[in-house]
Amino acid sequence: VLKIAQGKMDKNEIAIWLKSKSK
Repeated sequence: VLKIAQGKMDKNEIAIWLKSKSK
């Protein structure tokens, strides 16, 4: 979550984060 706020998240990390959030 912090990475997203800092804008330092890779596209792959975003995709994984979205999947985990969807669950």
